[in-house]
Amino acid sequence: MRDKFHFRKRQSNPSAMPWRSHVLGLWPGLIALVVFVFTLAPTVTGEDAGELITAAYYFGVPHPPGYPLWTILCGIWVNLFPIGNVAWRANLFSAICMAACVQVMAGALMRMGFRRWPAGLAATLMGLGATVWSQSVIAEVYTLNLLIVSIMVWLTVRWLKERTDRWLIICALVFGLGMSNHHTIGFAALGLVFWAIWMVPTLIYRFDLAVRCTIALCFGLLPYGYMLFAARRHTPVNWGETTTLAAVWEHVSRGQYKSDSPIEVVRKESLAQEASEQFYMARWMVRDTTPFGMAVVVLGMAWLWRRRGYRKWMWLAVTSALCTGPVFLFATWIEPSRQSEFVCKVFLTPLALALAIPMAAGLSWISAASGMLSRRGSKRPRSVVRSRLASVIATMVALAVPIVTHGRENNMRHYWYAYDHAQSMLDCMLPNALVFPSGDHNTFPLIYLVHVDGIRPDVRIADKYGYIELDLYRDMPNNPGKPRTREQREAIESWIIGTSKRPVYFTTKKPSPLPDATVVLSGVVYHLLPKGYEYDGDEAWRRIRYRNVDGMPAPIDHAAMNIVADYYHARGIRATEAGDIESAKAEFDRVLEYGWGMREIHNNVASALAEADCLDRAIGIYEDAAKMDWTYAPARWNLARIFKSLGKYDWAASVFEDLTRATPGDFRPFGELGFLMKERLGRPMEAVYWWYESLRIQPDQPQIIAALAAQLSENQAKLTNPEQAGSHMDDAIVEGTQ
Repeated sequence: MRDKFHFRKRQSNPSAMPWRSHVLGLWPGLIALVVFVFTLAPTVTGEDAGELITAAYYFGVPHPPGYPLWTILCGIWVNLFPIGNVAWRANLFSAICMAACVQVMAGALMRMGFRRWPAGLAATLMGLGATVWSQSVIAEVYTLNLLIVSIMVWLTVRWLKERTDRWLIICALVFGLGMSNHHTIGFAALGLVFWAIWMVPTLIYRFDLAVRCTIALCFGLLPYGYMLFAARRHTPVNWGETTTLAAVWEHVSRGQYKSDSPIEVVRKESLAQEASEQFYMARWMVRDTTPFGMAVVVLGMAWLWRRRGYRKWMWLAVTSALCTGPVFLFATWIEPSRQSEFVCKVFLTPLALALAIPMAAGLSWISAASGMLSRRGSKRPRSVVRSRLASVIATMVALAVPIVTHGRENNMRHYWYAYDHAQSMLDCMLPNALVFPSGDHNTFPLIYLVHVDGIRPDVRIADKYGYIELDLYRDMPNNPGKPRTREQREAIESWIIGTSKRPVYFTTKKPSPLPDATVVLSGVVYHLLPKGYEYDGDEAWRRIRYRNVDGMPAPIDHAAMNIVADYYHARGIRATEAGDIESAKAEFDRVLEYGWGMREIHNNVASALAEADCLDRAIGIYEDAAKMDWTYAPARWNLARIFKSLGKYDWAASVFEDLTRATPGDFRPFGELGFLMKERLGRPMEAVYWWYESLRIQPDQPQIIAALAAQLSENQAKLTNPEQAGSHMDDAIVEGTQ
């Protein structure tokens, strides 16, 4: 009886204090949270952070598709959490979301049957991947997206274990909420759907379940209704004016971006292009997971294949990885540029969750082979202590690999690039200034400093959304509304500048929109200076401070590269204006060092060198920019103009021909090529051909119609193929000759 009593007492202890098991099981999320908080950015960062934080703080509407779920949750957090500045709170929100994702994924792995140590370690290593970590220390929407995906995985695994419909219905609801945050979650959901049907084929015939899941999904989309009310409040960030259902749909469907979106569904032009994208994904996996992690993943896949009871989890990993990796890349487009690869790598982060499954399996195999985990019921205290000590040591070694590999590039605790850049721009402006920024790295930090931190509230930011704010020109005669063409934007900009009576600034050099003013450099911004006025540019330079450029170490991400490139570009322009060409060349070389692979930066540097009569150097840089993206027209246009100015008309014609292939919908290169053939190269019949092509795209060109009619009347016999232009062109030519 005594032995029986003691036996019952030993069995009742675990259930008497279940909290011990739960508390000890929180170590994956706690480790991840400690790492993220230690490397958290202290203030606003680059990319979308400034705009997103401001939208959340005021409960506004950020850029398409609006991210209403993130805006609501982060807005509540930053307004209620009393510690730190607003940007730091938003950064902490990302860290908490990712730490929660790690914990939920660890729970999902344990429900699959993996023991606590391999499940927790695999989830933690997933959270410490290079890209996932980088998004966990700044204000962005991707960690919330990963948290939602991990919850969907947990719910799907529980559904398979219990075969209860309610878990699938809840999963559909969570998926709808995820669609209210980021649309790429659809690829992760597709992988889960394929796997669920593979496991239980009878789901195809469950029409009633499909209806209930659809209703739950629609309820999850309700946060989009928030945008209707937020837009009516006229907050500092009110992107898209989503006051009607039509405006909400245009915003959610990214109607403003159209083909300019960094990610869009397209038809691939070649197998080589698709292969290059898949190779990019493979490189991303190895880099983010580290070679050690990928080796564990491969071991885990073999282990899952050999264990029949776990093979279903292998198929879950495979379907999820295929849909969030190769299928995603097959359905979308990544431009062949350094900038696009940097921006689009965050869309692959759900792939890390799929890799966590074979990683847990690989760690289980390693732990079993090395005897780190004691057998159940072992009564040898030394064996238990040794196995637990071995588990702790192995955990520390495994965590050290990603921390050492990715720690330096993700340690954002001294990141001041964006904040100092915005502060320097504001310090270079006169009181009550009106600024027209361009580029996210210029615009979004300015929005945060002016509207959240309250620095220089007198400054009015005219362009926050890629188009000029409607409130600035509501009284404009013949108001075109939201500008759809370059001509409309230029007309709006000129009217605002002419009527505002405020100092005007730009973040990039451009021709003066007014005839009685010039654009001059004022520190790191460009000032629209009326003729007859003088401005001390040196005074602005004395107020500029970039802590990270001056020696404070911090990782340099894509936004920081653009910021530093702009800083040295301004220094190069300043040296050029002072007549110190050699110093200017040295500054521009620094610009290219930080901006290598970014076509716009190369084009701007080449334009500055061309203005300084360094034409040979400018030609080489223009050619580099054109090689980075064969569809990038500005570099080719500038290159053709230089060749024309140097009298190298054959070279100019070759560049214009490249332009006709790169931008077949633009009539201007065809017309320029026609005049070049006629006036400079003495090839009138080729000129006729190119003029016909230009008129085919844009019939309303009186200058070309007149030139074509004159050429036809001069030598009608040499026209070999007059039907190219069509009957409506013939009528136009007749009208031109009359």
